[in-house]
Amino acid sequence: MQKHWSKTKGKFIQNKKLDEFLDDLAKLCDNYGYCIEHEDHQGGFIISRGTDHSWIMAAMDNTQKKKEEKKY
Repeated sequence: MQKHWSKTKGKFIQNKKLDEFLDDLAKLCDNYGYCIEHEDHQGGFIISRGTDHSWIMAAMDNTQKKKEEKKY
């Protein structure tokens, strides 16, 4: 299982469901001969021909619940 940086928890965590999603996404891309790459200028992504899934597999985890704010 891969560790992903959790934006909401502020640390590296393991998330089986996210790993399964990314694996399924990589398989779908392979079926079409495409890959998802990072686009540096506009903050989006690019669909390209190929099989390099390293960028998408290193995705941050923003699926977790946000940290509870302390109430005083």
